[in-house]
Amino acid sequence: PELSGRLFSNVDVDEITAVGVSTRPRAVDGSYMPCFMVGFSHAKLLADFLRVPLIECSHQQGHVAASLWSAGHLELMDQPHLAWHLSGGTTELLLVEPEGKNVKCSRIGGTTDISAGQLIDRTGQLLDLPFPSGKHLDALSSQAQGREVFRVKCPGTEFSLSGVQNKVQQFHEKNVVSQTLMPPIIVSLSGQEESVLKEYEETFQALGFEIEAFGGSEYALRSVPVDLYGCSEREMFLEVLDELADGTGRGSFKVVEEKIASMSCKAAVKGNNRLSLAEAEMLIDELLTLENPYNCPHGRPTIISMTKQEMEKKFKRIV
Repeated sequence: PELSGRLFSNVDVDEITAVGVSTRPRAVDGSYMPCFMVGFSHAKLLADFLRVPLIECSHQQGHVAASLWSAGHLELMDQPHLAWHLSGGTTELLLVEPEGKNVKCSRIGGTTDISAGQLIDRTGQLLDLPFPSGKHLDALSSQAQGREVFRVKCPGTEFSLSGVQNKVQQFHEKNVVSQTLMPPIIVSLSGQEESVLKEYEETFQALGFEIEAFGGSEYALRSVPVDLYGCSEREMFLEVLDELADGTGRGSFKVVEEKIASMSCKAAVKGNNRLSLAEAEMLIDELLTLENPYNCPHGRPTIISMTKQEMEKKFKRIV
């Protein structure tokens, strides 16, 4: 009531020639949400009182018209064009065509799972931000020092955002950091290896890999987990694929994770490696930040404890 009073306070009733209202999400059979009935009932009452026509449209058609009006291009209402419908629950690429005084919207692409709005709000939930989270994430983004980029795979006009959500969750829980490879490493894969890569694509992404099709059977390895940078990235990546291809770890996220951990262990500092005092101190400091600093990925101890008596025995001070 308060908003309607402010809205109509400067409106000349004689200037109202029609009342428009959104009555359903999309202009297709079966599209229905009960919340639209509230707006319809108010619009119908107003139109009947003013004795003007009631123009019904869909929420999606309203989005299109509003965007064209705000952009100053209402002439596109009479021309075929492409439009993105981005909202809390929708991420769709539309072919918009004139249909009388309205438009017909046909979906020709978009997400196959969650919408952009859901991705933003789920990210905000992870960070304990208020709902809806869009403007709060914008504010955080403007203060960020780093710029991590995640490429969404887009075969044709369809794409999935669940991989981005997994990446965000992994980054939040484990602080996964990738190292960009410049130039990228180009690898040629067999048909079986390509199938394995597609099956485990989201797993590789979540662990810090960025892999793109490069043409034919070649793929570009653009980023690797930062802990693996410099440790024969090509060989490591192919080894992981080969192990997955033999079928022993089919369907297991842990197979990829454990193989990478194993490769990381092989590339680690070993006995007889010379380190400066500063390098040794930094290595110990990093070790102590881990969730489990006591063992390597193979289970071998990295830290042991000895009593004073045990040390004296080792140095033959006591028998």
